[in-house]
Amino acid sequence: MHSRPKVNKAFFIALIVFILMLAFFIRYPGIDFQFPDISNPDETILVHPALKVLATKNFNLSVWHPDWGLVYGPFYSYSLILLNSLFFIGSDIFGWGFTLAGENAPLWAFYYIGRFLSLIVSLAGILLLIKLVQNTFDNKTALISAVFLATNPTYVSFSIYAKPDALMCLFLLAAIFFMLKILEFSKTKFYMLAGFFSGLAIATKLYALSIIVLIIAVHLI
Repeated sequence: MHSRPKVNKAFFIALIVFILMLAFFIRYPGIDFQFPDISNPDETILVHPALKVLATKNFNLSVWHPDWGLVYGPFYSYSLILLNSLFFIGSDIFGWGFTLAGENAPLWAFYYIGRFLSLIVSLAGILLLIKLVQNTFDNKTALISAVFLATNPTYVSFSIYAKPDALMCLFLLAAIFFMLKILEFSKTKFYMLAGFFSGLAIATKLYALSIIVLIIAVHLI
């Protein structure tokens, strides 16, 4: 058993809020980078097919970009499709005047939706890391880990583009969280949850396939 230094609960929560606010204000100024011009090719591969699906109802993403599917799974693009659909529904409700085909909506607005999704998901990843490290070590270590993740330049870059990396990281953290539960309790439900989130990570970006090795290792321990 690890010795767990006591941290006042209210103070601990206040520090978490501070770290999340710090992470938000580090990221938010960057999500409009290059607007209204868009030149990031990875974003184009993901955002444009999502818009084409909405306009044509053809859900075969690879039809709309020849390079789609070489690295990316479908989950992130379908998440963009859902969020953009909600945007158009909101347009109808509030009278913004944007059509489903999107011709009269500025293109950067759809990139902004994807980038804001990445920002929010990155904050959720920080929260999940806190819980994971808190369960494994202690509150102090959890807070230190959160600060490192909140200010990590690579993770920050994941958080300000309409790309699947932050979402993949969130699902990988969730999978690892339940793998640690397998080591502790070895219950079927934790195997199922670890497999579920591993599958979502792979469906988000194919680089996450390596998580399968970790699942096998956890099972064999």
